[in-house]
Amino acid sequence: MRHKKVKYLISAVLITGAVLTSTYSFAQIIEKPVTFKKGSYGTVLKGSFKGYDTVHYTVYAKAGQQLALDLIGKNNLAEVNIFAPGDRPGISEAISRSSVDGGSLEITLNETGTYTIQVYQMRNTARRGQVANYNIDLKIFN
Repeated sequence: MRHKKVKYLISAVLITGAVLTSTYSFAQIIEKPVTFKKGSYGTVLKGSFKGYDTVHYTVYAKAGQQLALDLIGKNNLAEVNIFAPGDRPGISEAISRSSVDGGSLEITLNETGTYTIQVYQMRNTARRGQVANYNIDLKIFN
């Protein structure tokens, strides 16, 4: 009888592990390059995503330019990290994080290259599978 209980317990642990692992493995990373209309230095990025999904906007800028960003989360679930050229979310440290620096920021860029703007939601809402809707007013100027 005890042997059967151990078998059921092991099965339950394995199934739970598989379910939790699949939650993370199905998360999507949506890559979107940002382009500005000719003569313009800004644009509005709009979208939504669910759970652990994340959106990576890539934008080219030169050293010394200003990056201004205003995050308008329609349901206040979206957060933003900004990564320098060559740095990647999940591997490198962000040069700016809305969870620390706030949703409106202006920074001077130190390097020329392609910056990544990661839009995501915090784990407590992501694990519930909530949908994050957002608008980001993005400007890059001298």
